[in-house]
Amino acid sequence: MWAISVLDCVGLIRSCSTLAQALETDAAVGSIQERLPTHTRTYLSNLLLQMYGRCGSLDRARRVFDRIDPRDGFSLNLMITACAQNGDLDQGLAVFREAPERDLVAWNSILSACVMAGELDTAQALFDQMPQRDAISWSVMLLAHAQSGHLEEAKRLFDFAPCRDMVSWTTMLSAYSKSSNFEQAKMLFDAMPLWDLVSWNAVLSASAHNEHLEDSYSIFYVMPERDLFSWHTMIAIFSQQRCVDKAKRLFDSMPARDLVSFTTMLTAYAENGDLVNAKTIFDSMPQRNLVSWNAMVAAYTHKGLLEDAGGLLRQMPAVDFFTLTALLVGYAAKGKLEESKCVFDSMPDFDLASWNAMLLTYVRNGCYTDAESLFNKMPEKNSISWSTMLFAHAQSGRMDRAKNLFDREISNKDPASWNALLAGYANNGHLSLAKSCFGHMPQRDLVSWNSLLAVYARNGLDNLGLFRAMLIEGIPPDESSFTSVLSGHSSDLQLSWSHFTSMVSNFRLAPSKQQYGCILAVLARCGYFQQAEELIRSMPFLADSRDWLSVLGACRQDHSASASFRAAGQAWRIDPHDSAPYVLLATTQEV
Repeated sequence: MWAISVLDCVGLIRSCSTLAQALETDAAVGSIQERLPTHTRTYLSNLLLQMYGRCGSLDRARRVFDRIDPRDGFSLNLMITACAQNGDLDQGLAVFREAPERDLVAWNSILSACVMAGELDTAQALFDQMPQRDAISWSVMLLAHAQSGHLEEAKRLFDFAPCRDMVSWTTMLSAYSKSSNFEQAKMLFDAMPLWDLVSWNAVLSASAHNEHLEDSYSIFYVMPERDLFSWHTMIAIFSQQRCVDKAKRLFDSMPARDLVSFTTMLTAYAENGDLVNAKTIFDSMPQRNLVSWNAMVAAYTHKGLLEDAGGLLRQMPAVDFFTLTALLVGYAAKGKLEESKCVFDSMPDFDLASWNAMLLTYVRNGCYTDAESLFNKMPEKNSISWSTMLFAHAQSGRMDRAKNLFDREISNKDPASWNALLAGYANNGHLSLAKSCFGHMPQRDLVSWNSLLAVYARNGLDNLGLFRAMLIEGIPPDESSFTSVLSGHSSDLQLSWSHFTSMVSNFRLAPSKQQYGCILAVLARCGYFQQAEELIRSMPFLADSRDWLSVLGACRQDHSASASFRAAGQAWRIDPHDSAPYVLLATTQEV
């Protein structure tokens, strides 16, 4: 072995990043260590201990620690840090407790190790036992409680801390920011003795979490300095508020941009449905990473452009779990079974989102046996999983299984699971059970009310009282609500027309083709054929053969020959191959 100097040893030790390098360096250092003064041997041993901890060999770090003689104050602290880095808190605690002397740095090291391991109770117990504390001790515990969401305890520690540094102030500020408590964050920010860039960014993030656009705008433009994080946060805020033009102007005015800048702007366009500009940003990126590729793939899948997403996927230099999950979710939303299975089977691992996406695909394609088999294999389930399987049982008419799942297996019955059971009863014609389920629901949302409104309409029951009760409870109706009301009163023209016009005048809802179809059927059924024909020609949708067949069917009851011929002629013109107009016209003439 060649002779090396102490300085060479220090350089070698600090440059090691793998265990193989560490072992070679240890041998080289050992060749000269015995000839060195005691304090130099201890110094090099401490560095070797730190090296093994960094390279992932806690066992060799312990061997070095055990042979250090004498140890100095750094030896214990470095051993505790090595244990924390390698996930062995128990050994770190044992080393700490066996130490004959423990200084404040050692206490802070073991405190940090407990926090890193998520052992908050142990950290708190050690904090309470500390013979003395400094700003680091208080900041570590403050950070631990803040990260665990214990805001009250974090604030108590902050208030009682005898000394506060910028870390303490910023930690508390960030805690308020992450908890979406902008008012408290702003009050704390205003009370700070001085501000640095980190604190400015923290209060800017707090305003973003609370969607305080004006506050965010004001904070951003009075910041004495900004870094890339500041710019990215403000671009994201504009994107959340759908102010994409402002986000782009900000992007264009950035003094410098990095990969995150381009990806943030790309995501802003994608999340606001502007795929053209998203692709323009993507194509203009000087470089791309997996995040930017995935953002573009997700943008395509979200808009249902699966062929474009697949084409982009084939260009990617590498794919990861997120890429495949985004594609799987896109295929699931479209109900594409074979494509979903292909992606799912190719995934190296699965998370809950991928399991749920595949489960949903099976259900949407009516593959209920496959859905149940997959459901039983899932290592974990959430409310989406349970509700999807509940819906599958209901759709296949197996309400006994749906009820058993709901009663015995779903412990946390959220609105989605209640709505799935209610829809099951409604769709399978169990009116009394649907009403009972609705009455027992702890909370009802628009989906719940719409399910019962629909089942009333299908069973020919008056649902107007139910509709009014929904309004009294403060649930605003949507298009589906009005479809059920219009369908439930198809023989009352005045009532139907009143609700049809109130969609726009009272609720600012634009009637869809379905609502136009409902009111058209009411007009025809009540004998107002001319008005029905005028509505067909004036509605903001292209008429299809079903619209004219609706008029033609009503002519059978009203013996209107001229209207029946006009309606049949229009239906033939739209779909010459459909035999329904011939049949209906013939029956009309027979009558």
